[in-house]
Amino acid sequence: MARRYPTCLLFVCFILLVSALSAQKPIQVGKEFKEEVLSRQVDLLEDASKSLTIQTVLVQHFLFKPNAQPFINLGFTNSYYWVRFKLTNPDSARKELILEVENPHINKLQLFTVSGKQVSAGMLTGDHFPFAQRPVRHPHFLFPISVPPGQTLTFYLWTDKHGEQLQIPLRLWEKDYFSSNGYILFLFIGLLLGITSLYCLISFFIYIFFRQKITFYYWIYTTAVWLFLVAHTGLGFQLFWSESTWWASAARPTTAFLMNSFILLFTNKFFDLARTQRFIYLFNRFLITVFILLFLWLWSQNPVLGFFKQNWYNPVYYEGNELLLFMKLTNLAGFIFLITTPLIGLYYYFRYRKLESLWFSVGDSMLLFGGMTVIFVFAGYLPDNYLTQNMPLMTNALESV
Repeated sequence: MARRYPTCLLFVCFILLVSALSAQKPIQVGKEFKEEVLSRQVDLLEDASKSLTIQTVLVQHFLFKPNAQPFINLGFTNSYYWVRFKLTNPDSARKELILEVENPHINKLQLFTVSGKQVSAGMLTGDHFPFAQRPVRHPHFLFPISVPPGQTLTFYLWTDKHGEQLQIPLRLWEKDYFSSNGYILFLFIGLLLGITSLYCLISFFIYIFFRQKITFYYWIYTTAVWLFLVAHTGLGFQLFWSESTWWASAARPTTAFLMNSFILLFTNKFFDLARTQRFIYLFNRFLITVFILLFLWLWSQNPVLGFFKQNWYNPVYYEGNELLLFMKLTNLAGFIFLITTPLIGLYYYFRYRKLESLWFSVGDSMLLFGGMTVIFVFAGYLPDNYLTQNMPLMTNALESV
């Protein structure tokens, strides 16, 4: 028995050493602090069992690992995640801050504050709850933070988006600085959405005037793009469907299926593929069939329809296994679609030397660039930040022109 003590002692020393090495340096939020993106300043803990509470997390604090990436993007995951960071206020005045989670599509999240042995829990929120269940009414998730003078506080952010793609872009603001600068981004978003809205109206009137299938396909495509972008920015949940939690999660894949299917129908009609290139026509029809099947699979999980008792897209009976498979298949089908459509235009240009084929490829290249950005963010290869979040809006504005 006595021989076991050195081994146990070494193990304890090892744990303490690991804890010391991974100890966080607190973020200084003194008088000069205005804004900071949080990435390498945080530690992460994966909860694959989906069972950890704040009490067990505090006991197992040594299991946290420093985030080594310049962004917090976990990609496809079937786990919960905890994010830990520390704030210290060296000044003699209380510091009022705002923690902004820039991803408006996290299903559930909650912020815990630890001061000494005291733990306080913030509001449980997420897009699986009505929009009103937020600490601050804003498309992104905003958590007010107050750091007393001369104190250091530890914060634990619990996030749940299991069965999907999880990105946790964090930005810490001084409260007054956020109030005077946070609106600038949404002026930019409003401008780009305004361009898309105008183009939807133009394509609608073109359809009314010409009454052709090709103009109908393009009108539905532009409308689906507008709905996708409104949902993508979080403004749709805030302004249009604030009580519909199922649609808040299903809006983006639903509108993506619609816009992809109708641009393929438009492509078939634009190039007269049924007559000129039968193989490409059948391939496009196959992709449309895939999108229809994915659409039906998604909507079979609508709790109102009641097709299944354990709906994996129902916020009440949320399960992640089949949903993760659905998301991967959706991204794979989208990847193939985005690559295919510009190539069709290039093929027709080099085959028939028609300038409109080249313009088609240029326009679809914008869709390719914006769509690939979204897919690579989902997969965890790109950061989820202001640039990548708004890339679909910028490329759509260029594609419209």
